[in-house]
Amino acid sequence: MKLNRYLSLSTSCFLFGFISIGLASTAFAEISVQHYGFIKPTLTLSGNAASSFGNKNMNAATAAFPITNRLDERGRTNFNIGQSRYGMDIKANEQLTGRIELDFVNFDKASPSTAALPRVRIAKIEYSMSEGLTIMAGQDWDLFSPVNPHTFNFVGNYFQGGNSGFMRQQLNLKCRSESTEVAVGLGSPGNNNDRGDASVELTELPVLQARLTYLIDPKNKLGTGALYNRRGYILGNDVIRRSVLGYTLFADLEFSPMIQFRTEGYYGRNLNDSGALTLSNGNANQTQNEIGGYATTKINLDAKLSVFGGVGIAKVLNDEDVAISVVSSSAGITQSVNNSITENKQIKAGIAYKPQPELTTYIELARFITNYRAVGSDLAANNTAAELGMLLNF
Repeated sequence: MKLNRYLSLSTSCFLFGFISIGLASTAFAEISVQHYGFIKPTLTLSGNAASSFGNKNMNAATAAFPITNRLDERGRTNFNIGQSRYGMDIKANEQLTGRIELDFVNFDKASPSTAALPRVRIAKIEYSMSEGLTIMAGQDWDLFSPVNPHTFNFVGNYFQGGNSGFMRQQLNLKCRSESTEVAVGLGSPGNNNDRGDASVELTELPVLQARLTYLIDPKNKLGTGALYNRRGYILGNDVIRRSVLGYTLFADLEFSPMIQFRTEGYYGRNLNDSGALTLSNGNANQTQNEIGGYATTKINLDAKLSVFGGVGIAKVLNDEDVAISVVSSSAGITQSVNNSITENKQIKAGIAYKPQPELTTYIELARFITNYRAVGSDLAANNTAAELGMLLNF
C-alpha cells in the first residue's frame, strides 16, 4: 500500500516536473536573445601622467594629471582590454524587450589582466504600450544628454571636457511621432559606491529629466534636454538642499554618407553631484556653476578608411569656489583629487581603417589641457597621448 502511494506520488511529481519543464521550454523558446559587443585591445602611449576620472592611469583618460613627482614627468605605456564590451538584446515579443551590457573598466586598477571585473553599463526593460509610446525601467544613458561624440576612447569619451550625461538608474516615458520625440523621466539623484547610505539616499527626491528632439530624418536630429533635482548635502546632522540642474542643446547630423557631425553645449549647476560626468560640485555651503561643450566630426574617405576628430571644453564659472585640493610643497610636490579641476580642454584626432567589415584598426591622438585650483595660484597640467587599438565587432 505504502509502495503504491510512493509510486503514485513519484509518478505525479515526475509528470508535474515534466510538464513544468515543457511549459518553461515553450515559454523560453518564445524569447529571442541577440548577443553583441566587441573585443578592444589597446596600447596607449603617454608623454606624462594622465587622469582617468581623477585616477592616475590611462584606462580612460579624461584630463591631464598635475605633476606630483619626477616620475610623473616620464613617459609611460599601457596595454588594456578593459573597454571591451559584451551585451544581450532580449526580445520577449514585439512589445517587451530588454538589454544588459557590460564592460571591464576598473579606474582604480592601472593595468589589470585577470583582475579586471565586469561593470554593468546598461540593464533595462522597455515596454511599448502603443505605437510611438514606450516606457523604460532600469539603467541607461541620461535622457538630457543623448549624443555620443566620435572617439574610440568610449569610456573616457569627452567627459569632464564638454560631454555631460552618463548612466543613470531611471524610469522614463518616450512619446515619438514621425518628426518629434518627447521624453520625461525620474532617476536616481546620483551614485554612491560606499557601503552605507549617504547624501544620495538622503536626497530622497528623484532627479527629473526631460528631452525634446526634432527628428529631421532617421539620421539627423536636433534637440534640447534638462535635468533638475534638489540635492541633499550633509552638514553635521542636518541635510541642506541645493538645486542641481543641467540644460543641453545637441545635434547629431549626417550631411552626406561621407560627413557626420555631433555636438553638445550645456550649462550646469552642481551637475557632477547628480552623477553626470562634469566639473561642478556643490556642498552644504556653496553652489558651483559651469558651462561646456564639444564638437566632433567623422569623414568617411571610402568604405574602409575614415578620419575623425573634435574639441571639447568644460569650465567652472565661479572657480574661486572650487575646492583647494592641490597642495604644493617647498619641494614642488603636489597632490590632487578629482574635484579641484577648474577648466579642462580636450583635442582629439585619429584615423581608422577596416581591413574587414567586422574589424577596425585605429590610431587616436589626444591632448589634454587642465587647470587645477591650488594653494597660491592655479596649477596648469598638460598631457599628450596616443591610443593604438583594434576593434572586433560581433
